[in-house]
Amino acid sequence: MVGLLIEAASIAMTILSGEAVHRSAEERAALLFERQVERGMVAARERLEKYEQGLLSGAALFNASGQVSRSEWREYVDRLEPERWFPGISGLGFIRRLPPGTVDDWVAEVRATSAPEFEVTVLDSPDPAHRYVIDYIEPLAPNLPARGLDIGSEENRRAAATESMRTGETRITNIITLVQDDARKPGFLMLVPVYTGGGIPRTEAERVERCIGWSYAPFVGEITMRGIADIVGAGVGFSIYDGDRAADRRIFDGVGGLAGGRETERIVDVGGKQWRFVWAKHDAVSIFQDDSWWMVLLGLLFSTGLLVIMFLLHRSHGRALRIAEQASRSKSDFLAVMSHEVRTPLHGIVGMTEILLEDDLPPKSRERAESIRSSGHALVRLVNDVLDFSKLDHGSMLLEDEPFDPGHEAKAAAEPFRGGMRRAGVDLELELPPVGAERRRGDGLRFRQIVQNLVGNAAKFTESGTVTVRVETEADALRLVVADTGIGMDERTVARLFRPFEQAERSTTRRFGGTGLGLSIVKQLVDAMHGDIRVDTALGAGTRFTVTLPLAPVDAPTVAEAATDEVPDALDLYVLMADDNPVNLRIGRAFLENLRCEVDTVGDGEAAVEAAVAAPYDVVLMDWKMPGIDGLEATRRLRALGVDVPVVAASANASASDRRACREAGMQGFVGKPFGREALVRELLRVTADAPETIEAAVGPLADA
Repeated sequence: MVGLLIEAASIAMTILSGEAVHRSAEERAALLFERQVERGMVAARERLEKYEQGLLSGAALFNASGQVSRSEWREYVDRLEPERWFPGISGLGFIRRLPPGTVDDWVAEVRATSAPEFEVTVLDSPDPAHRYVIDYIEPLAPNLPARGLDIGSEENRRAAATESMRTGETRITNIITLVQDDARKPGFLMLVPVYTGGGIPRTEAERVERCIGWSYAPFVGEITMRGIADIVGAGVGFSIYDGDRAADRRIFDGVGGLAGGRETERIVDVGGKQWRFVWAKHDAVSIFQDDSWWMVLLGLLFSTGLLVIMFLLHRSHGRALRIAEQASRSKSDFLAVMSHEVRTPLHGIVGMTEILLEDDLPPKSRERAESIRSSGHALVRLVNDVLDFSKLDHGSMLLEDEPFDPGHEAKAAAEPFRGGMRRAGVDLELELPPVGAERRRGDGLRFRQIVQNLVGNAAKFTESGTVTVRVETEADALRLVVADTGIGMDERTVARLFRPFEQAERSTTRRFGGTGLGLSIVKQLVDAMHGDIRVDTALGAGTRFTVTLPLAPVDAPTVAEAATDEVPDALDLYVLMADDNPVNLRIGRAFLENLRCEVDTVGDGEAAVEAAVAAPYDVVLMDWKMPGIDGLEATRRLRALGVDVPVVAASANASASDRRACREAGMQGFVGKPFGREALVRELLRVTADAPETIEAAVGPLADA
């Protein structure tokens, strides 16, 4: 009897456990689907935003020059490389707004100057007030039927163009069939208004009066969204509707045979329209369908109560471990992606601001640019704090064990604060060993971070007086002292000083800002280095932090390391820069050309290898993440070919393991994005001062070229 009860209990528990597993699998599948949809929506929004940016640039071209010729427009579109940077776009063009009575004379001028066969065509009934004629469209060959078309002769196109003109905003037509699309697929036009005099007039009446046309692009829905589904993974598709889910309002159909499974919708505002994205995915198969139920029963008939319970406990434990491991991997992956995705646009903000500040700006403009730079650097520090705290808390931060110069690292960490402190009436005093006089073995990057966080903390809480940074060396230890004449702390505050997300009082964040992570990160880094940190402070009497690290001395520095103390105004190097991001290329070129460098640029790793083999560059500035072969593989190929040019990695992936991967690939230097002019100059100087010796030490003897 007892055995039957145990068996019955075990069967019931097994069934309940099976249902729980099934529900858990369903929940995970639903969560995965939502994440896939979000990735797809981000990709779709980014693609549409890129299209709009391209059209805004076209409008700016007209605003800048007043008149753009057909050849100038063709050259502008060629430089944009639409097939590469604007996937899915059918072309880029300009629609000219012609007042009544001017069409014939204008057509005659076009025929005489650039297109003898040019003529204006209509779709329905031309607008008696104005004609909206497609003047330029590139590439021309696939879009030839559209050239000369009066889009104002069709109600749908005319309505979108008129609304764009009146509002000064980007507008999209309802669904149309492009005249150049032989397949007759659903499409649309995107239009950005162009006005005389530059900018957007303030009133509607002024906008109507000053509008000369539209920068525009034609799209076929099926081509425009091609490839987005590949980003989210197999088995997921989507369709796009202009408003309601009706067949005649469908812009793109990518669901195919996925109907009947999971489904969700997203509404996106696009050019004055509300597009409905409908995402679908096949349902997971239940374990109780078909023969699965009999397999479960067969297993139950051979089970006993105790064994089933033990088995379930064991399986639950194993599942918990797998989930924990997966969570750990997901967190690491998330941190890596966040580091790269956040630092990349920050590089554009900080880099472009530094370039702007090198120009001769009016005082008020310089003050505003300085504010942007200050805010950008503050955002960089905040991002670094959050990411570093997550890594330390998770135990995924690895420390390097290599020679570094403590005087150089401390100076590099403290100097960026000098300008802001000077403006606040605070002096920065550095008592450091001469750069190149002393080296220790450890993680120089993390030592610099300790100095940076302590100096930043001192600068934040010191309203007048002095912040002093001192580095002292002993036979088997390195001592760092950061002292200030700031507000100081009481014993209660000191007791919780190194706890994450805590500051002296609730008003501290509002008054001084910050995340409350800086000192927590310092404490964890010091502990990871097996060191010690001490605080001496009193209210109103300032604060002194003393960090002692057991770092052993090493041999004297190389010529390259000793050469990077002073930052020159010119480098006179021949530099190859490889990066797939146009903004990064503009920033790097501006920095380097201001240093009297000759610069060549390429957009991928394969082109970088070809260029470095063909020309005698002094150094290559190589992005890591690029289409095709990445920066690491490109460097490996250069070394295999016997090319001994120094390579400096430029990447938003800035962890210790990332730097190690770059060295193992054969690179000699690293600058993490976002980087400023000084950081770039120091690294280029370091790797070029004794380039052959540096490369030989990093990768061994090179192959014969």
